[in-house]
Amino acid sequence: MTAAVNEAPKAKHTFQYLPLAQVTRARGSKKFYPTYGLQVIADGFELFRLNDVTMDMVMMVRMANMCNEGNLEPCHLYEVIDNFFGGE
Repeated sequence: MTAAVNEAPKAKHTFQYLPLAQVTRARGSKKFYPTYGLQVIADGFELFRLNDVTMDMVMMVRMANMCNEGNLEPCHLYEVIDNFFGGE
């Protein structure tokens, strides 16, 4: 008979989503325009950035807040973006 092994539960990561303001140049043009993206942070370290997601700052801030409130796993981020900005 083997003894039960007490395994410590794996620590859950804390994710943070920060809106990024950027300036993007239209392809083939000299004109610049503001866009907004996300910086994704896990346990204080940047995982990645998504650039040029939308031109709507208010919507990007709302989506980032929603992701932060739900501690969204980054693997679901593209689905959330698609659902959130699907009408854009």
